[in-house]
Amino acid sequence: MIESIRNKKNLYIILIFLLVILALCYLFRVLDVKKYLIPIYKVEDRTSQIKKAEEKYKDEDVVGWIRVQGTNIDYPIVRNYQDMEIRERGFDHVWVNSNIKPLPDYFSIIGHNVRNVSKHPIIGDKNMNRFEQLMSFIYYDFNQDNKYIQVSIGKKNYLYQIFSVAIVPDYKINYRTTSYTKKQKRELIEESMKDSYFKYDIEVSENDKIISLVTCTRFNGFTSDDFKIDAKLVENEKKGYNYSVSESKNYKNIKKILEGDGDDV
Repeated sequence: MIESIRNKKNLYIILIFLLVILALCYLFRVLDVKKYLIPIYKVEDRTSQIKKAEEKYKDEDVVGWIRVQGTNIDYPIVRNYQDMEIRERGFDHVWVNSNIKPLPDYFSIIGHNVRNVSKHPIIGDKNMNRFEQLMSFIYYDFNQDNKYIQVSIGKKNYLYQIFSVAIVPDYKINYRTTSYTKKQKRELIEESMKDSYFKYDIEVSENDKIISLVTCTRFNGFTSDDFKIDAKLVENEKKGYNYSVSESKNYKNIKKILEGDGDDV
């Protein structure tokens, strides 16, 4: 009798265990949990690259390095001292118009875009440089697996998560600002999310450190609009994990143009 009860208990335990396994398999398959558990970006130290750039370009104020997931953007960051100064240099770089040592609360990184300004931006052209491949982020599919920006300053490598991608009038971009009040920061974040082509499933607050990546575009014709990506600092992280993204109503307004339904510039 006792042996029979014990066997039934063991059978129930085995059945429960199998049901749990089946439920987990179902979740992994239906909810695609796996893709959110495996890192999609790993921080790579850029300390030596910064040092080499400082030694090679002694006449320049090399203040850091930027690396953008899914692109060939892996360049020095140079400091410009004149407002919106654009000087041609003999090497690939992006620039800042503010002091980023130490890491500020907010700053913009600016780069050239000469050849990828049309209504149908090209993805993955190896001949493109500066911030030209940044335009890849205008496509929903590209944003599925590319969501991280690495900024290296001095001996530290910082990881940022993208939370907004948009084309905005240039007056919305504060090229020299490095600090906001909490109210101003909250308004900045809310406006960026409102303008964004995508909705990202991450929390962003006025307590986060923010960066904007900015380049020019002719997507809306010959206007003063700029392409802007906003991202928040991920504290003490060396790996970036995936998070969900969906189309916003803003993206739906330009989707047909991106797919080829519209005149090019």
